[in-house]
Amino acid sequence: MPNWKVIFDPVETFKGLQAHHVRIPESMQSKAPALRVNPFTPQQPIVDPSKFAGRGAVIINAVDSLFNHKNLIITGERGIGKSSVAYQLLYLAKGERALLEKINIDTGGFAFHHLIGDHRCVIGNTLIDIVESWRNSLSMSLGPLTNKHKEKWDFTLDLKLFKISHSHEFHRIDVSELVSATINMLEDVKQKYGYNYNGISLLIDEIDALSEEVKIAPFLKAVTEALKFKGHDDISFILAGVTGTITELVIQHPSVNRLFENIPLLKMETTELQELINSALANTKTSINSETMAAIIGLADNYPEPVHLLGYHTYRYDSNKILENDDLDRAISFIVKELKRQEFDGLYDKASEDIQGLVLRTLAGIERTEISYEEVASQLNLKKRYVASVLGALLEKGLLIKADRGKFKIRSPLFKIYLRWVLKI
Repeated sequence: MPNWKVIFDPVETFKGLQAHHVRIPESMQSKAPALRVNPFTPQQPIVDPSKFAGRGAVIINAVDSLFNHKNLIITGERGIGKSSVAYQLLYLAKGERALLEKINIDTGGFAFHHLIGDHRCVIGNTLIDIVESWRNSLSMSLGPLTNKHKEKWDFTLDLKLFKISHSHEFHRIDVSELVSATINMLEDVKQKYGYNYNGISLLIDEIDALSEEVKIAPFLKAVTEALKFKGHDDISFILAGVTGTITELVIQHPSVNRLFENIPLLKMETTELQELINSALANTKTSINSETMAAIIGLADNYPEPVHLLGYHTYRYDSNKILENDDLDRAISFIVKELKRQEFDGLYDKASEDIQGLVLRTLAGIERTEISYEEVASQLNLKKRYVASVLGALLEKGLLIKADRGKFKIRSPLFKIYLRWVLKI
C-alpha cells in the first residue's frame, strides 16, 4: 500500500494518541484533471484482444470446448470479467487469431470461422427476445453472401411466432413451437450459408437477468438435444452469468450440468492484473510507479473491474506521464466521495440497526483486511455469539464477505475507505 498523504485529528485514548477523522487534504482533491483519451474501460468489457490480459487457462479450456463443439457457461462474481471473456470467445470463434497467438494456443492448423449470434439479457427479456437477437445478429454477420450455386440469398426468415405481442400473448406460446422455430432458423442458415463457415456460436450474456418465469434451461435442453439428434454437431451455445446461475438452471432442469461445461472465473492473479495495467498503458507514453500499481491491485481486491475503475481515474489525474501515489490518492477521493457516494450511502443504509452500523464501523477502523468475530467482540466488549449473529446479518445484506478461517471482511476496500473517510471514522 502507498504512503498516502492525509490529515487527521489526534485524539487521546486509553491506548494513547490515535489518528481520527483521517482524510485527504482538500488541496489534493481540487486539482482539475486534463482531458485525454483514457486507456482504461471500467464501464465496458474488453473487446480489443490486444488489451485482454490473463485468463490463459480459462481461454485454453474454452477454446478446447469450442473446437469440440461443446456448450459453455461462464460464471463468476460481478466485476470478475465474464462479459470480457465472452466477447473474446466470440472473436475467437469468428476467426480472430490475435489472442490465440498471444496465449500460444496450437490449433494444429485449424482456423475457426464460426457464424455468430448473440444476445445480452436485460430485465424483462423473454425467450423470444433471445431468439430474435440471434436471428438479427446472424443476419448482420452474413451480409451479402451467395450460396455454393452462386445464387443470391436474402436472409429474411419470417418466423410468424416472433410477431406475437409479448405483453399480451407470450404466455400462450408453446415452448415447443419456439424450439421448432429456432431449429428451423439454424437449419436454414446452415443450408444456405453453411458452406462458408465451420460452425455456429450463440451467446446469451447476463443470463441471470432473466426472471424465474423465463424457462431458459428447458428451452436450451430441447434445442441442443434436437440439434444433436439431427446431426448438427457444429453449433455451440455460450452462456454467461453470476455465480449461482448454473444452480438456478439446474433447478429448472437437472440436465444442464450434462449439457453445459462450467467455466468458473475466480479473482485474477497479481501478475495477470499487472499485465492488464501494462497492456492498457501500452502506446500511451505513460508509465506507472510499481508501488502505485501494487496499491491499485490491492484496493481492487484482485478483481479486474475495480482495477479499470481505479486505473481510469488515476490516469485522469496524472499530469506528468507517470501514474504515482498522488494521482491514485486523488482518484480514490473522487471515487468514494463523489462517483460512488450514492452507492456506498445505500450500502451503509442497509445496516439499519444501530448495532450493525457500530460493528461495520468497527471493522472499518481496523487496518487489517480480514477480522475474526472474536476480535470485534473483544473491541466492543460484547458476547461472541451476539457479534457472530450481527456479522451474519451484515453478510446476508451484502455488506461483508466471508474470508478464510472464519474471518470476515468489508465487501470492497473502496467501501472501507468510504466508511473511514466520508464517515470520519
